[in-house]
Amino acid sequence: MARYTRMPNRVITIISMPDYRYELRLADEVVATGHLTRDEPFDVGEHVVVNGHVGIVRSIEPRLGERELDVVVQLRAEDPLET
Repeated sequence: MARYTRMPNRVITIISMPDYRYELRLADEVVATGHLTRDEPFDVGEHVVVNGHVGIVRSIEPRLGERELDVVVQLRAEDPLET
């Protein structure tokens, strides 16, 4: 006769990367905002491409009561957004 051992219920936690709300800035002016997701977390000082524009991550801040993070990307002066 076979005996089966019942395993206790397992809780599996899936950790996913946070979503971001971004601001693209040229000098002190906010020129674009939006949402994005990414497989790897951002690092302050990292060079990134957002919507085809190269910039540097200047800050990453949590949003109170939300899973999203605010990320500010400073655009290079030589790569302005086209209107």
